[in-house]
Amino acid sequence: MKPLGLTVLQVGIVGLMIAVAGSIMPESARVARAGEPMAATPPQPPSQFQTPLELFKTWNFDKEKTEQMPAGFSAFSIGNNGGTPIWIVAHDPNAQTPPNLLKQSAPCSTDCSRILLVDALQYEYLDLIVRLRLDATSGEANGEAGMVFGARDHQNYYGVTIDLLGKNMQVTRVQEGKATALADSEVTPKPVVWHLLRVRRNTTISKEYIEVFLDGAQIFSIEDKTFGAGRIGLITRGAATAEFDSLTAAPLYSQKPLSGPAAY
Repeated sequence: MKPLGLTVLQVGIVGLMIAVAGSIMPESARVARAGEPMAATPPQPPSQFQTPLELFKTWNFDKEKTEQMPAGFSAFSIGNNGGTPIWIVAHDPNAQTPPNLLKQSAPCSTDCSRILLVDALQYEYLDLIVRLRLDATSGEANGEAGMVFGARDHQNYYGVTIDLLGKNMQVTRVQEGKATALADSEVTPKPVVWHLLRVRRNTTISKEYIEVFLDGAQIFSIEDKTFGAGRIGLITRGAATAEFDSLTAAPLYSQKPLSGPAAY
């Protein structure tokens, strides 16, 4: 039998193929040198763009105990004749997502606000949604209800509220308990029992803006950057008995550049 002969070029090609195969072979399949432990693949650091999953949150209150304030929230009252805010989980077969909803059942004077803040989570740029049912508690005024965001505390926050009886919506910035109206408009709510209130706070390279929607229609788009990251929550003002369901919060990715523009 004629011995197998390989040219120098063929030997080089075979060696190159072996080297490449070794470089792509899984670590677990490689053979360690005698007496040496096999090297483990070092863990990869998390990406700086990953968002904590707990920031994607929905509260439908269906697993909470009724006649109690939901866990993970804190209640506050500000203004004249505030008294004690009463936020309780209530059983209601007509809830947006049965069987439970959240009810603020202690109306107060026209200069009073009831606030319920989520304790542990903070958002800077977010998409915030709630289902709202607002019932009249007097023959003269219905009061307002809505959401807060960017809250440093119950004296410093952004608020979006609607007065369904007066057909009016407002965006306010509250600093040290004093409210400044950023936007105000008449609205025509849809003839439905449960209304959908939505707030999106986002940013581009040139501006930071707040968008507000009622029942799918955009009502406001305003610019303000007084408050950064903060807590979220719910609010009622004046003689309002409001009911809430399916409070949902999700973070939005900022479109700000990661570094400042180059100087030329």
